[in-house]
Amino acid sequence: MNIYELLNSKNILLPKLSAFDISTISKKRTIKAWLGVDTKDFYTLIIIREAKVRLLSKEALEIEDLRQKICLQQGHAIKKMILFYSSQACSKALTLLKQNQWQCVKAEA
Repeated sequence: MNIYELLNSKNILLPKLSAFDISTISKKRTIKAWLGVDTKDFYTLIIIREAKVRLLSKEALEIEDLRQKICLQQGHAIKKMILFYSSQACSKALTLLKQNQWQCVKAEA
């Protein structure tokens, strides 16, 4: 999945966007992260999950934990969080993420 095509298809504008290396804080190979700043100077975290297996509550908790670690490492609060996922997702996992202010978007592979 191309990050720029995904953002353009969902009308998300991030003038300042850079890839974030999560290998220092997580061993997940199916997750890629980007940090961006929107037009109102709010930090936005974008996570793309490219996996064939179902997104479960356990991984939703790991994604939220990953966000917290990125906040600590970067030293600033992240206002918006967007998760793009390509596989099926458990409704409990999506509910858990939405309760933590995540915007979850099914991305076409």
